[in-house]
Amino acid sequence: MALVHRDKISLRSDAVREVVALRYAWANDPKANLTNKEGLPVSPFRSDDWDDYFKLLIEKE
Repeated sequence: MALVHRDKISLRSDAVREVVALRYAWANDPKANLTNKEGLPVSPFRSDDWDDYFKLLIEKE
């Protein structure tokens, strides 16, 4: 479940003990349906930077 309040999104799921990251419409052809109060679509976004983290791990090897 996602709850939007102003510029914040809160997440909760019975299937996930602790949410550690959020990705919205993060795909080649996303089915995005989140809009702002003017009805404009929200751009895809993510809250993690794991790609950078994994690159650093690989470089250390």
